[in-house]
Amino acid sequence: MFAATRSKAKAAKAATSAALSKTSSPSTSSTTTSSSSSSDNEDDDDDFVTTAPKTKKTQKTTPKSSTKTKPAQQSSSYANTMRKYFLVEAAKIEGVKKRSAEMKKYMRDQFDYLGLRGPIRKATLKEFIKQHGHPEDEDLLPIYMLPEREFTYCAMEMAIRGAKKGKEDRLDLYLGMANHQPWWDTIDFIASNLVGTHLQLYPDTVSSLVDEWIVHESMWIRRIALLFQLKYKKQTDVSLLFKCIDATIHEKEFFIQKAIGWSLREYSKTDKKMVKGFVDSRPNISNLSKREALKHH
Repeated sequence: MFAATRSKAKAAKAATSAALSKTSSPSTSSTTTSSSSSSDNEDDDDDFVTTAPKTKKTQKTTPKSSTKTKPAQQSSSYANTMRKYFLVEAAKIEGVKKRSAEMKKYMRDQFDYLGLRGPIRKATLKEFIKQHGHPEDEDLLPIYMLPEREFTYCAMEMAIRGAKKGKEDRLDLYLGMANHQPWWDTIDFIASNLVGTHLQLYPDTVSSLVDEWIVHESMWIRRIALLFQLKYKKQTDVSLLFKCIDATIHEKEFFIQKAIGWSLREYSKTDKKMVKGFVDSRPNISNLSKREALKHH
């Protein structure tokens, strides 16, 4: 039994490295997005506009060993058909070009947009699926990597459909997504809705994977380690959560400090006393993390 568990853990660790080397991370400069352009995230990191440091312009996201990797996966036929459909539908909407420019500018020209607000994007996706059916798993990453950010949100949302019964290697898909143009609008959704759900299916792999993620050189992967249990409530592995926080508590990175506070704030809805005790026992916790953790105390 223990040998099998160790074997699974090693396999999971290898899968992480393989998945992270399959895709590239072009631009990750500090920027933000609006709630109308992002997927339905529960975090409030949009206050990054006024509170995050502006001096750090880039964030390394891929391991050194992945500098020589396979080229990014090419778009599938399904992805290409989907993009053509969305372009046609977007052209029918008044003011879409102006919104597209505004959304791109708001993201400091980091991502392109069609200019579709959330409700319209979701309605368009629903109609497209009605006409063309659901994508296969192998179509999801090509959709995610299409030029306009709306497709990234669509791919994440479509990935939820198979999340609760995904095979163990489906983690490769989620990490592939996380490694392509990562930002909080995608990482937070991937962490809590996809990775979090997946790891509940394969609990024997959690410890090994999280031990690797929490020291990963990409702060976005470290953020996943901090946030994947957001929706676990009473099922939260508290010792693992606190271990991850202690491993990153010294960091000055805004998105790590914010993730620490957010993860503690969510767990405080289950055990407010334990969170307060943890925060009080950590004099080195950042003011941002502490403020976020105790926001509802």
